[in-house]
Amino acid sequence: ASESSSPSQVACIQNEVENWINSLPPVYRVADPDTTWDECHPYVAFQRHQTHAVAYMMKLDSLKPYLTGRVTQAPNCGRDFRAIGLDCCLHLSQSSRKLFEMDHPVRAPFHFVVFCIFDSAAILCSALIHDGERNLPQREMALAVIEEALDILKQLSPTTKMGATSHSLLLKLTTLLPSVDRIKTSA
Repeated sequence: ASESSSPSQVACIQNEVENWINSLPPVYRVADPDTTWDECHPYVAFQRHQTHAVAYMMKLDSLKPYLTGRVTQAPNCGRDFRAIGLDCCLHLSQSSRKLFEMDHPVRAPFHFVVFCIFDSAAILCSALIHDGERNLPQREMALAVIEEALDILKQLSPTTKMGATSHSLLLKLTTLLPSVDRIKTSA
């Protein structure tokens, strides 16, 4: 999807991804997954969260312009793409955190996990920065996710270059947040 995607194209993308998510086998479902294999086969849980992260990334791609202020909501589209995008971003962050918890410190962090943690937090920062009217839904949750991402990326900084770079970039991005939304960091 591109910044010029029409509301109907965005809605079509959202529906296609939802249909794909709903077609997944029970062990990979987003809502109420079958977790009976998780203990004996931990890779199934890892794959579930990875699949969820991919789904949220696909949904989020066409919604980013609505979160970052590059596109305004069409008055008669019938869907609040900004709220849907924020929800996708929060879910992506949650899936990424679960992947991190499964992956770290046992193995070197999977680059996809680091990317998702950074990307979702950076998008949330941009949404907050571009929220001139201060009416972004779930603002406190977005701030908590950014703070958590900073903490995770800081943990990864000593062991991975990608973690260190992502932490540094996200830390700089948080300095652009409106003063009322500033995150207290221990840099």
